[in-house]
Amino acid sequence: MKRSWVHGLGAMVLAGSLGLVACTVVVTQDVTVEWTIERSDAPSLCSTYGIDTFTVTLLGPEHQSTTVSCEDEYWFVDFLGVEEGIYEITVAAWDVDNVQVGSLTGEHFIDGRVITFNFLNSDLTGSTSCGDGFCDSDETCSSCPADCGSCGGDAKIDVLWNINGTVDGTETGQSWDSCTEVGATHAVVSVDGEAQSVDCNVGGNMSTVLSGLIDDQSYALKIKLVDANGADLTTEVAANVLASVAGGQFIGDFFYDSFHEPNMTGIEGQYHFKTTYDSLQCSQTTPIVDYQVTLIRTEDNTAVTNVQVCDLGNTGCFEADAVAAKPCTDLEQVLSVLPWGSYKIKLEGGIGTPTNLDICWEHEGNILIGAGTDNPMDQIDLAGITGASCFL
Repeated sequence: MKRSWVHGLGAMVLAGSLGLVACTVVVTQDVTVEWTIERSDAPSLCSTYGIDTFTVTLLGPEHQSTTVSCEDEYWFVDFLGVEEGIYEITVAAWDVDNVQVGSLTGEHFIDGRVITFNFLNSDLTGSTSCGDGFCDSDETCSSCPADCGSCGGDAKIDVLWNINGTVDGTETGQSWDSCTEVGATHAVVSVDGEAQSVDCNVGGNMSTVLSGLIDDQSYALKIKLVDANGADLTTEVAANVLASVAGGQFIGDFFYDSFHEPNMTGIEGQYHFKTTYDSLQCSQTTPIVDYQVTLIRTEDNTAVTNVQVCDLGNTGCFEADAVAAKPCTDLEQVLSVLPWGSYKIKLEGGIGTPTNLDICWEHEGNILIGAGTDNPMDQIDLAGITGASCFL
């Protein structure tokens, strides 16, 4: 594998005054810029699109540029020791006569993460020749400021996406499920019909920033998730969003039922929860709760069979069949793996023996079983049943 890299400069400046020395340290990072054409880096695409070389340019606290051959086995460049900060990064494709046949530009904060660009077929067909001095019909101030001029603003739109909502229930909280758990590698974001592909999860962040927009102007945005082959995993989320200097916001919520079949098939997960009884632990109630009974149903109220509920870290498991009595516990509990999606749970608490149980607490509600086993934990409180024998 032939790997290209460029060295940046880390700087330390010393100044002396009255015998004192001040030290300013410039933080540097290594950054990799990689690119594909229609999500492929096959060298055979060079002849298909007439590309001889690629030029990668960083413009920000530092200005660096390097050129690599299109025939390289892999398309990426390592910039080493680059001063940390916000950079305008451009990957441009050139033919053998040094005529540009396409380019992609994006604003990124360099902090050591891999930055990925993906050329679409329309970027390289020759219909658009950014940099030729003419603002063609398929060029805009966003896609080709060199020909069409600046969009005239410092406005932006923050684009975020989550899968199955967020852990804390807020719009901007951590996604309940991750991109990896559902096989999503990229998010495709369209601005007024122009699509760009970004990594679905970069350093734990499922977001991107659309910059260089006109303040107080509305933009038609769309977002969808795709897999490593570029196949659509989800339906599109669309909205008209106002850009602003402070930052407009567009959030794509992808719940399990927005994923196309057969993409949902085979995705499974676990459900984690703890229980209390009238906000008290088992041993704190009067009388003390002896056993818990569990039932899981689908949204159409069909009982789900062959499901077990276990204490996390404990080997004891019991059927969640509305019959088996499981000793009450303050430990975290987990349901055995089920297909991801929305279910109904019924929990009962009682006193007595497994075969002679007086039910005195209950809870019924909806639960979400996310993808994978590392899901957030729910807290479920069972309420006392008015008039139950336990309280007489």
